[in-house]
Amino acid sequence: MQEKLGRKRSALEPQDFVIVNSTARFWGFVFLIDRGYADEGRITRIGGQMELLYSDQTREIIGALYKVYNQLGYGYREKEYQRAFASELERLGIKFKRELYCHLKFNGEIISKFYIDFLVEYLDKDIKIVVELKVVEDFHKKFFDQTMTYLTTNKLQLGLLAIFTRKNVLIKRIINQKG
Repeated sequence: MQEKLGRKRSALEPQDFVIVNSTARFWGFVFLIDRGYADEGRITRIGGQMELLYSDQTREIIGALYKVYNQLGYGYREKEYQRAFASELERLGIKFKRELYCHLKFNGEIISKFYIDFLVEYLDKDIKIVVELKVVEDFHKKFFDQTMTYLTTNKLQLGLLAIFTRKNVLIKRIINQKG
């Protein structure tokens, strides 16, 4: 995979890439500035512009997350942000499942159970996106691993990991290469 460096600006542009740090490289992720990480196989170039996987749908979801943060600010529990996000998705007419129960089987036996915060569905386009919300100050590897587990277990391609911090909401795109 060829890595490209870009400079950070206030307006997010998907063609700007940055390798975040040695820890992120150790995890095997290539990060997109403020938007998450992706592999080159999931980004296509259209007329000189780079197109992200499900870009229109993720733009809607990210807009809803920003609206929640802009109205509520910082200082609430994860459940309150989830309720507000669910309310905003309903207002926008976006279908979703909340706290979706999933399990992992091995040899026909359930070996693990978990709940996905949100599974946002665009049924007319057969698109499903996992959205995980956290109230923390920084991204941690365990959150990426958790979201990737949800994606691989359910054979989905894209997850959004959103963290509500003191200063703002930060969102990363997580791509399941096997999805």
